[in-house]
Amino acid sequence: SRLRKEGAIPFVKTNLPPFGFGQQTRNDVFGLTRNPYCVSKTVTASSGGSAAALAARMTIIADASDIGGSARCPAAACNVVGFRPSHGVI
Repeated sequence: SRLRKEGAIPFVKTNLPPFGFGQQTRNDVFGLTRNPYCVSKTVTASSGGSAAALAARMTIIADASDIGGSARCPAAACNVVGFRPSHGVI
């Protein structure tokens, strides 16, 4: 809601595991998120849908949750940048 107040317009919905927690970006509705560079591989972790969308050039920026590497690990797997700011910065 804070992003919308600042004028952001969400236009892409990405895949994530149930409750936003898991080692794989998979759920029963949309299945497993594949790495856009090599579809035999997955993107790992809960924010893998965001990393895959960036790698596939669906968007130029994406948000993600990151407690234990959930944004940084999929970003590394998809060869994009995952940034975790200090608590309370954004």
